[in-house]
Amino acid sequence: MNFWQRRKQRNHLQALLHHARGLRHMREDLLPPAELSALDAAIQGAVQAHRSRDDGALPAACESLGARIEALTPPCAMPGWRENFEVLVVALGVAMAFRAYFYQPFQIPTGSMQPTLYGISSVEQAAPRTRDLPGMKMANWLWAGEWFTQVETRRPGKVAVLWGDDRVPGYTTVACGRWPGALPTEAVIRREAPLVRLLASVGGRVGLSWFDRGYELYFLPNDVCARQTGLFQRNWVPDAPRQKQTAESLRQLAYWMQAAAAPNATDEARAMAWQKVAPVVTALVDWAQRTGSGREAAWWNAVLVAYRVCEEQGQRRVVEADVERQVCELLYPVLSAWATGAVTGDPTIPWFPLLSGFGVEHPAGETLWSGVVTTGDFVFVNRWAWNFRWPQRGEVMVFSTQGIHGLQQGTHYIKRMCGLPGETLAIHPPEIWINGAPLAAPPPTIARVARREKLASWAAPYAGYQVVGAVDGRYLHALRTEADSIQLATDEYFAMGDNTRNSLDGRYWGAVPRRNLLGPASMIYWPFASHRWGRIE
Repeated sequence: MNFWQRRKQRNHLQALLHHARGLRHMREDLLPPAELSALDAAIQGAVQAHRSRDDGALPAACESLGARIEALTPPCAMPGWRENFEVLVVALGVAMAFRAYFYQPFQIPTGSMQPTLYGISSVEQAAPRTRDLPGMKMANWLWAGEWFTQVETRRPGKVAVLWGDDRVPGYTTVACGRWPGALPTEAVIRREAPLVRLLASVGGRVGLSWFDRGYELYFLPNDVCARQTGLFQRNWVPDAPRQKQTAESLRQLAYWMQAAAAPNATDEARAMAWQKVAPVVTALVDWAQRTGSGREAAWWNAVLVAYRVCEEQGQRRVVEADVERQVCELLYPVLSAWATGAVTGDPTIPWFPLLSGFGVEHPAGETLWSGVVTTGDFVFVNRWAWNFRWPQRGEVMVFSTQGIHGLQQGTHYIKRMCGLPGETLAIHPPEIWINGAPLAAPPPTIARVARREKLASWAAPYAGYQVVGAVDGRYLHALRTEADSIQLATDEYFAMGDNTRNSLDGRYWGAVPRRNLLGPASMIYWPFASHRWGRIE
């Protein structure tokens, strides 16, 4: 026996001794005296063989002690699987502890921090590229976070956008199918668990009526709407059958508006007219406000006034008959002109919201959008740093939305920390003012935004810090004008996105309590091909 064989044999015997002594301590109160004595004898013989210089005694001692251990150890089913399961449990425990106390992964869903951090973004593309083909698609996604997708309707039916639905962060929800009335009902808008949604989608495809809800949901990246492409593109014109159906619906609605605007119109006639026009003006205003298209058109003022009347009626407030008549008079020429233009497929008509408002059905197989979706940046959040120091202005902060009025509860936001406890903050575009004066010696990241500089050659310039203008009553602390300010308490911070033109941040809903803070975002770890990979400024 050479040196290496002898060393291996001695190490094996030492491991058996360790195991045997542990077994004796664990089961000495349960073993019969005879078996306990036999185990002690085997341990003593192994100790003597380990101390001796006799190479021939080592194999015999290993065999004797191993046999005693095996005889006293109860057999277990599938020992390999049990050991692997224990390793998996320990690994998960270590990973969860690392996530909870050190670095937590977080995905950027929206573009509120662009170009510092990117959320889910997209680029139009009619057909897949070479790297989007099946053989390379997964590798391209793992490296660059890109995925080619083509969203097509799988069934005929009405198509409507569920504006404000954020069940999938970073995406706009589109419903296609059949439901009562023109616009989707509460049953369609209601959120469902992901498993229920999956079963309903699969059931609808394979024809299982028990799972089929009668409609399907599709998800388009939010920036598709902002760029007015795909489903939201300008000058889109439907096929001839839908043009004809829309023209007829417009003629009928114009007739109702003319009848309701007459001086001798009855209350019942006006009520019927407003019942018919409500879904149309709702679809038009939602579409115009979200896409920014149509608000400069001649019809916008008439439709907006009609929408406000519909809101008053929806809240069961009394609207004077003369006001209703005047608004009907404003709508009648708009609808009549659209009815005439719809016959010839006029591209200036807002076709999509009219189809939604009238409940016109779309054929199966219609492309809602196709292109490449790039996943949002994945970052690590430092969970321990703020346990040893105070948060600093200019850091990218991640916080919980729990208890913050005006935000979806139970989720997390990522913004830049711009205000500290005890300060009074206001915005004088493009700068931040603290305690009535421009921010002195701002951190480089905040100064870059205020000066509207470029982060890098590949990025668009920052837009500076902006006030929010007119917003609805949900936001009690909104910084609407330069005259508005917010006073932070001794345990509150103020957060804003770097992309203030497209950021729902503290300018709307106010301060973030200290108890909601998770930590600063430290680095982007995926996608690997991102220009921004690495440490976050």
